[in-house]
Amino acid sequence: MADEEHLRILGEGVDRWNQWRKDKSILQPNLYSADLSGANLRKANLRRADLKNANLRSADLSDADLSDANLSRAILSGVNLSNAILRSTNLSHADLNNANLNNANLRNAGLNSANLNNANLSNAYLIGANLSHAILWRTQALGAILRGAQLTGAGVEDWHINRATQLDGVICDYIFLKGREGERRPSNGSRIFAPGDFTKLIQKSLETVDLIFSNGIDWKAFALSLEDLRVEYEEQELSIQAIENKNDAFVIRLNVPPDADKGAIERQAMEFYETRLAVLEAQYRSTLQAKDEQIAIYREQSTNMTEIVKLLASKPIDVRAIAMADNQSSKVTQIFHAPVGGVAGNVEGNMNVYSPEQRQTLAEAATEIQQLLEQLSQTYPTTTQAEKLAVAAKAAEEIEANPVLRSRVIGALKAGGVEALKELVDHPLVTILLAALEGWQQPDSK
Repeated sequence: MADEEHLRILGEGVDRWNQWRKDKSILQPNLYSADLSGANLRKANLRRADLKNANLRSADLSDADLSDANLSRAILSGVNLSNAILRSTNLSHADLNNANLNNANLRNAGLNSANLNNANLSNAYLIGANLSHAILWRTQALGAILRGAQLTGAGVEDWHINRATQLDGVICDYIFLKGREGERRPSNGSRIFAPGDFTKLIQKSLETVDLIFSNGIDWKAFALSLEDLRVEYEEQELSIQAIENKNDAFVIRLNVPPDADKGAIERQAMEFYETRLAVLEAQYRSTLQAKDEQIAIYREQSTNMTEIVKLLASKPIDVRAIAMADNQSSKVTQIFHAPVGGVAGNVEGNMNVYSPEQRQTLAEAATEIQQLLEQLSQTYPTTTQAEKLAVAAKAAEEIEANPVLRSRVIGALKAGGVEALKELVDHPLVTILLAALEGWQQPDSK
């Protein structure tokens, strides 16, 4: 336990303590397991002090000297250690949750297995520090100097670094991108990083955010949520870098500015998506008269929609879009041969002969869809795939909000199907729009 005399002197104030330390320079202060929560220890001389297991929650240790001190397993949550000297300090297994270590000197400090969740390490000096197996979730490390630091087994979920963060010579065999042991990199558990690979991986991630959709993706909901995200972060350029299909999940990688709060962007993006998805699924239930299982099938099938070819294809591929019709429980399968950069191609199926009424319905719907897409394309940009998705989503919303046009489009879809409308509308966004409206061929429940 802590030495009672040492505790008494420290309780008399930092000036008294520092004078005592000056007079007793050889002494190693014994503050083992001391309760110093909330204490004002600013500029205190705590060199070589034994503070193992001590409770320093919310204490002020700014500008304090804790070099060579033992703070292993200490409770330091919410502590202020800004500008503190922690050279060669033992902080292994310490709880530094929400701690402020801004501009602290942690050269050669032992932070192995420490909890630095939500801690501020911006501009901290961490050369040679041991951060192996440390928790660095949502840790701010902007401008931190980590040259030669050890990071093997660390968890870096949503940590924030920038181009000023120095990672030269970092020693790291593997890290975890999610939780304590989730999404290991390298993914192969028997492999470790080659020298320099960790730094390359982290620097590559500086300007991207990965959005993971494990249960399929509704592209209309995503397009609308991306637009919401751009409005929220209007001063930052957000764009799609890549879309990947990994096993059963879709990963959409967004380009973001290097100094962006990537964790906040990811959380906001998924919140926008879930909100948009909830609204659209309510519409799907009404329009398709579907149960929850049918909605899941609809969304999973939508991941194979023709427009994914435009985003991902690097070689010709067959894309099969299956539309379920309630009438006579029949299935209609349309096969598109989709070359790179487009979906125009051969359509296999029986040639349809339309009645005059059907031809009129198709022509009227096609004319209004053509006019709507041209109007929106003049108002909103359509350069990137995300912008095209957003414009198509707006068109679908406007059709949904116009009962007369909605009824006409449904009639046209029932009369001739998606392909007939697609042939009559001469606009590059018609495929995306009609993919979103494909379910409207079902009996209208409104």
